Amino acid sequence: MSRPLPLLASAAVVFATAVAPASAQPALSPVATLHDFDWISPFGYSKFSDGLAQGVTPSPDGAHVYVPTLDGAVHAFENGVLGELVPIAIYRDDDAANDGIGGATSVAIAPGGLHVYVTGSQDDAVVLFTRDPASGALTWVEAQRDGIGGIDALDGARAVVVSPDGAHVYVASHESDAVAIFARDAGTRSLTFVGAMRDGEGGVSGLDGARTLALSSDGAFLYVGSSKRVELNYSTWSYTGAIAVFSRDPATGSLAFLQSFDEASSPDLLGLRSLALRPDGTALWAAGSTPYPIYPEYSDPGHVVSFARDPATGLLTHLGDVPHYVDWGGARSIVASPDGQYAYVAVERECDRYNFCSLGPLSRLAPSPTTGALELQYAGEDYPFSSSALAVALGPDGDALYLGGRFSIDSSNGSRSPETLARYDRDASSGDATFVGEQVLPQLDLHGAAGVAASADCKNVYVAATNDDTLTTFDVRAASGGLDFASTLHSGVDGVEGLDGPRIVATSPDDRHVYVTSLDGSVSVFARDLQTGSLTFVQVVRDGVDGVDGILAARDLVLSSDGRFVYVAGADDDAVAWFARDEQTGALTWLGALFQGVGGVTGLNGATGLALSPDEANLYVAADGVTVLARDSVSGALSFVQHPATELTPSLALSVAVSPAGDRVYVPDLIWHRLLVFARDAQDGRLTALDSFGGVGTSLELYASRKILVSPEGRRVYVIGGRGYHRVQGDEPDDIAIHVIDRAETGAFAVNDILDMPGLGYGAAMGCDGRFLYASSQIGAYHSEPASNAVITYAVPEPAAAPVAYVAATTLAALAAIVRHRHAT
Repeated sequence: MSRPLPLLASAAVVFATAVAPASAQPALSPVATLHDFDWISPFGYSKFSDGLAQGVTPSPDGAHVYVPTLDGAVHAFENGVLGELVPIAIYRDDDAANDGIGGATSVAIAPGGLHVYVTGSQDDAVVLFTRDPASGALTWVEAQRDGIGGIDALDGARAVVVSPDGAHVYVASHESDAVAIFARDAGTRSLTFVGAMRDGEGGVSGLDGARTLALSSDGAFLYVGSSKRVELNYSTWSYTGAIAVFSRDPATGSLAFLQSFDEASSPDLLGLRSLALRPDGTALWAAGSTPYPIYPEYSDPGHVVSFARDPATGLLTHLGDVPHYVDWGGARSIVASPDGQYAYVAVERECDRYNFCSLGPLSRLAPSPTTGALELQYAGEDYPFSSSALAVALGPDGDALYLGGRFSIDSSNGSRSPETLARYDRDASSGDATFVGEQVLPQLDLHGAAGVAASADCKNVYVAATNDDTLTTFDVRAASGGLDFASTLHSGVDGVEGLDGPRIVATSPDDRHVYVTSLDGSVSVFARDLQTGSLTFVQVVRDGVDGVDGILAARDLVLSSDGRFVYVAGADDDAVAWFARDEQTGALTWLGALFQGVGGVTGLNGATGLALSPDEANLYVAADGVTVLARDSVSGALSFVQHPATELTPSLALSVAVSPAGDRVYVPDLIWHRLLVFARDAQDGRLTALDSFGGVGTSLELYASRKILVSPEGRRVYVIGGRGYHRVQGDEPDDIAIHVIDRAETGAFAVNDILDMPGLGYGAAMGCDGRFLYASSQIGAYHSEPASNAVITYAVPEPAAAPVAYVAATTLAALAAIVRHRHAT
């Protein structure tokens, strides 16, 4: 048995290996992450979504509009001659081109309109772009990141503002509970970190969960809105809310704390989301919402709060909130008209404890002539009970109004339309807004990211998203391995069938076809364009239709190297089925299946993972253990060989892998959190248990292992899964963990690296030449903050050279496969 390793002390620890020192075998390097943030609450009757769009920022000249979105992008639009919105570009956080805007939440344009700053809440960064005032195009310049180069207080960067004199930039950081202060270089406009104001330090309060900023027009005072969701137990939560007031030194940019309000003294600040200053400086307005949890006593669907402001001292006097709380629902964003006569609120559909729902998506208010507090004038009756919006902004002249993240809900089935940026023409005297048009905010449909496959020609990566019922095509950047979005196929759209809960993706050996299994018991076939990588639907085969059997709740799928046969694991059928493949069309014809308990077959309960041996004489099945099947290379038929039962038999396995030399079979044990190693008999494929690595009670527990890969030269094993148990009380999500395990010449294992990121690992694939590893992750809906569903690119360093004996064994296995193929044909 392997000796226990020392207790892991950090999220990413590199161990000395049995092959070479850690310095000679560096860790996997994250290259890029593409996110989907369409996070859906399980309580659809109360809160439908936490949306994609996080703000709207028109340019000072009114020519362009920018929308940051949580999937790591900034969407740029132009105002056309008739007021219509024209898409310019999408700037995505993919690699060095736009690095730092992962989880983009805020855009600020500096005076003069030539420089743009964007906060990346996931990247803990503020990013500088230059802006072409003619075209509106953005060019990445630099990213300032938390913890790098002495920079601090950017953990969870949420909002950014530039001082009116252009000398300083301020960033509100939700996880740092702070405001970071930067000086702007007079020439390059790059940022230099000056310092930070932190909650609880030096008498400062009101910054716990800092998320929004408002700077007075004279630059003398800064207002910070804060709120956090606090877990009470597994199923309930409450909210905080606060406003902090600071004076600003225009020479140094430093801040001095003046005043704060919190939910204890002002309960209507709970769940504060947005701040707006009245242009004449006499008022501050705030909008907030606290979504409805399981238990209604913590519900407060939405509110708009008014404060009187002393322009000379900057101090606030609380006036109270608008009493029409049901009309507000999820008040998300607030903006003041240039003349200060109106305020507009973007409203996300919300319901109170009795299921009385907000109207949305736009409400109009006006200050009372007697008290100065805002009063409701209009609440979106033309979009009753169905429409939502997430952000609102006015053009510089106040004649154009924009709603970011506008979408509607189908009350019959709970489905939602894509989010858009909508433009309205605004009448300055009446305050009325007239709809002009809208443009969709394209997003990555990766909700429930699962199967990943890379084409052999290095051009494309394909990702299946179980919850979105999609198959997405990405183009691979040759140098970095980073991914560029190409296209998405949706189940039931444009003739596509079978992507109902897609799970696993596989490409054919000739790269001409892509196959996708789905939980509805189907396999979809797509033809692949060898030049562009784009996909065209060909066929779907379904369990119980036209004689097909054994693929109910289809999971893993593998193809023989000659491309003639396809094998599918049917988890709910406790079976493995095989199909003949037409090499020209890619179409499948069912040939047969093995079932648990039929004809002496055992070990197929919940069959999930599949792996062919290098000589393709055997198929290995991960289920209630690992099962050995023999494969006939001529007919493709399978026959039962063995279901080894030893003290090392996995109690439940979701994945299996065979070494390139064909001498070892690796199986992650989902229950006992360990990696099991079996010796493989080259003659009949039978397995003999050799060892286990890690496990419950050891210093290395391989939690929730869902996928296992072996590097092309066989010297590394990648176990993709979770870092720890699901935390029912805490406010941190599970982590994806890629355990990188090195195999020495002796066959012994040692940990090379452990990589974490938000989410739980589900799928992975090696790039065509082994230089990159692509992993998918997803997260459930019970965490304190919605986190990403993502596909991540990792650069894979070359391992130490394999020993001569190992290379010889690998070569022999490859030759055996060639011989079998020639015999079959």
